[in-house]
Amino acid sequence: MSIVHSISKSAGEKLRAILDWNAPHAVTLPLDLSGLYIAVAGNVGIGTTSPMRPLQVLGTSGAPGAGTGTWTGPDGAGKSSVEMGYVNNNRGWIQGWTASGAGTLTLNELGGNVGIGTTSPASQLHVNTSGNEATIRLTAQTSWPLIFNQSSGSLFTISNGGAQRLAIDGNGNVGIGTTSPTSKLQVVGLPVYANNAAAVAGGLTAGAFYRTGADPDPVCVVH
Repeated sequence: MSIVHSISKSAGEKLRAILDWNAPHAVTLPLDLSGLYIAVAGNVGIGTTSPMRPLQVLGTSGAPGAGTGTWTGPDGAGKSSVEMGYVNNNRGWIQGWTASGAGTLTLNELGGNVGIGTTSPASQLHVNTSGNEATIRLTAQTSWPLIFNQSSGSLFTISNGGAQRLAIDGNGNVGIGTTSPTSKLQVVGLPVYANNAAAVAGGLTAGAFYRTGADPDPVCVVH
């Protein structure tokens, strides 16, 4: 097959295209191209008469599974497909599907780096931002999110339960319970117990740290 030889439409017929297979052999196919538009500049639009890209498919707003997205792949039992779409003109989405429902979606299955906010990712996942912070958030529906944050000043923090739990500053100091550690390890917020027996009675188990609250105020380990 080489080129489309001609496209025509007779009364009562769908649009027909004649594809040339090294003349004089040719075949006529019935086509319904009512939603297809080819602009003078060469852009192709499906669902739009003003395509802004080489290929633009314009559907309607809808969440995955609503039947408004662009579908790639077969449709049927035991099949896997990919759907793309948008919601309310402010969010785009990609969803993998199997015959039984939502399925697995992979990126760079054969290898390579993935970049978010960068055109030159330097690792398997590279998140970059033009602002002062880059954040990765892991969320379960019934719990607080786990947040990894890299902010200006080379401060890296991990948050959970709605509060920052661990921090590493640009000097390599590690803080637990503080985001401004002043030594290689600084722990703020240890419980206070008079002795080991009191710590055990208070619910601490072997290996847990506590303070005595005395002067001096040593850090002790439950045994």
